[in-house]
Amino acid sequence: MDAVDRAQDWEQRQLTEALVAHGQRYASAPLCDSEGGRRCLDCGDLIDQDRLQAVPLAARCTECQSYWERARA
Repeated sequence: MDAVDRAQDWEQRQLTEALVAHGQRYASAPLCDSEGGRRCLDCGDLIDQDRLQAVPLAARCTECQSYWERARA
């Protein structure tokens, strides 16, 4: 991944976080990296393929999703 790819990933992450923060739903898939993997909205790690098969539009990895759900409860 070169500097341009990292800058584009960062810009997309910032945009997505701003939309989520304002309570808007985003229609596109969550962040993708240059290799085609999807990145977690919170931690930035790749989302496991098993999770993506179970929840195709998952925005968070399993660990961050669990934390997010506990925090909202």
